[in-house]
Amino acid sequence: MQIRPLVALSVGYVLGIAAGTRLGIPFWIPLAVAGVLVLAVWMGRERLATATLILAVGIAAALGVARARVASSVGRDDILRSAWQDVAVRGLVSTLPEVRDRSTLLTIDVEAVRVGDKTRPARGRVQGILYRNAGDPEPPLHKGGREIRYGDIVEFAGYLREVLPL
Repeated sequence: MQIRPLVALSVGYVLGIAAGTRLGIPFWIPLAVAGVLVLAVWMGRERLATATLILAVGIAAALGVARARVASSVGRDDILRSAWQDVAVRGLVSTLPEVRDRSTLLTIDVEAVRVGDKTRPARGRVQGILYRNAGDPEPPLHKGGREIRYGDIVEFAGYLREVLPL
């Protein structure tokens, strides 16, 4: 029987993702199991290539577990639960405001969202567009008499919609 190293590595990675997602195991467990198997193969005086492949599959499985952990911790932005309705969003200006001829774009890391009378903590990133009224002498970048800057906490209301990637 011929061993196909790429197939073995792929299977180890996928099994690591599955184990990390379903079982919640730490990443070092596949490494420990692979280490024990390598030791067993080495003690049995088998081929070095087999021991190396087992170790590589264990490392691939550990990487799969780590990838599952990162993916589950990031999750989908829960601000999207409030999409397609009028909301008030409070958060931190996370990039420099982008001033245009008739508008200013603000990127906001959301801390809270209010829908109707209910305010709840939220996380995610939104882009707010502040339009300039005809005849305004300066861009709409003022909050309480001072310019909105990177790092400011702002609150604004409007219709929240999800922009799908192209």
